[in-house]
Amino acid sequence: MAQTKKDNREIIFDKDARDALLRGAKIMADTVGLSYGPKGRNVIVEKSYGRPMVSRDGVTLSKEIYSEIRDENMGMQLLNEAAEATVKNVGDGTTATVVLAHNLIEQAHLKIAAGVNPMEVKDTIIKDSYKLLDRIQELSKPVKKGQLEQVATVSSGDPGFGKLIAEAVEKVGSEGGIITQKSPIADVDRTDVEGYYIEPGYTALTSGKIELSDVYVVVSAKRITTGAEVIKLISKAVTGRYWAERGIKVGTPIQEPLNIFFYGEFDGDAYETINANVSQSKFLGAIVKSPLQGGDMSSQYLEDLAIYTGGRLITSADKLEELDYSCVGKADKARISGKEAILFDSGGSQEDIDQHIATLKGRIEKEEIDAIAEKLKERVSKLEGKIAVFRIGGANQTQQEEREFRIDDAIEATKAATKGGVVAGAGTSLVELSKCDVSELWINALRNTYKKLLQNAALEPEVKLNEVFNSKYPQGFNLRGEAELVDVIATGILDPTLVVTNIVKNAAATAGDAVSVGAVITFTDTEEQK
Repeated sequence: MAQTKKDNREIIFDKDARDALLRGAKIMADTVGLSYGPKGRNVIVEKSYGRPMVSRDGVTLSKEIYSEIRDENMGMQLLNEAAEATVKNVGDGTTATVVLAHNLIEQAHLKIAAGVNPMEVKDTIIKDSYKLLDRIQELSKPVKKGQLEQVATVSSGDPGFGKLIAEAVEKVGSEGGIITQKSPIADVDRTDVEGYYIEPGYTALTSGKIELSDVYVVVSAKRITTGAEVIKLISKAVTGRYWAERGIKVGTPIQEPLNIFFYGEFDGDAYETINANVSQSKFLGAIVKSPLQGGDMSSQYLEDLAIYTGGRLITSADKLEELDYSCVGKADKARISGKEAILFDSGGSQEDIDQHIATLKGRIEKEEIDAIAEKLKERVSKLEGKIAVFRIGGANQTQQEEREFRIDDAIEATKAATKGGVVAGAGTSLVELSKCDVSELWINALRNTYKKLLQNAALEPEVKLNEVFNSKYPQGFNLRGEAELVDVIATGILDPTLVVTNIVKNAAATAGDAVSVGAVITFTDTEEQK
């Protein structure tokens, strides 16, 4: 179908539009799919400056893939969005998400070419995904002793890393904090530190990573929206604590910029004022939004942090002009990124923290609603400061980065296994899902995704797929080049249930969007741009 130009836009309709999205999706899946499975290969990525990046992490690669052909690029970015949804939810399984999404789109195109309405194809993809999600839950088993190490080993591809990661998750729990950082050492080690961890799910309003030492902590459940309110807090409460803890006269000039961590409800002009002062180096700091719990639960998390840092929660009943430095807490160090924030060595009274923990544990014993009890346990874990820090070394920065990608994924996979259980790994569960009463579209997409694992492992795809399909779950291959069927669960090859769930769910959502497209509208370059 001919392309119609409209001003600086180009409109592509129906089959041409879907074909363009499929071409982009295929390029994305072919590239990212090279890294799929234990025998997947690295991909080297040129950067705009400095050394290239080497990775076999799905979402890391998908973020780097673009095309100057705009309609194809939109297909690429649809798959990247699916990978980012998976990494956000469970931290692993991004490569499988990209490969499965592409296979679904490809199979859907065959159905549409045979005369099936695109919207009917989308409905089939989504409805069948629900059947598959139910089957995943039927296959799932709780984690047994020793299986966390197996999950971590499979995900990281290294038994040594697997042991360190499993020990860390067992120590801090699925809600505890585990962070990774590059260090000038030869290998990888782990240390356990005391600190308060604010996990993903909180919205960080800062970009990149920053570290603050000797940091003042302001925690507010009161919505602060004006620059004048922020200035009052800083000039009276924060500087008041600075003067008090040094025993110097109120009003004495401050010689160095203060480090301030704002946590809670800071919006509008208040947010802009904080950022403007930071950019002008009047003080150093960061803002992290309130926990996304909703209702009273959010203020309870805020109260926990205020107690932990030795401050007091600012509530809606407080008048800012009447606050003094007692509302300001303290921490020895804060590390903040877009994913998490961690406060180390709090200024709170251990007696107050212990008393607060005891109160929460008392509530846990009496709580009859499981969901609320879990939130209370999470709060206790944070207050107890369960954090593990992985120091990642290597022969060079490229090796450090590659290790960090693998370890980060394995940490998230192991946490997911703790929360949601495990299923058979090495793609075996995908083959089992293809036995469900679902459309041929899903059956072929699942099997083709498994074939990619076999290809990367240098195993004959059709022959080995049939062997697994005709055997009883959880029989499969360990994908390290061995050609004999094994019980993959007994062998220790496991996938977290939540990871497989997200692979199916996010691939289905993206494929449904792609195949139901009736037109693609892109920008066009002017003659000067060309």
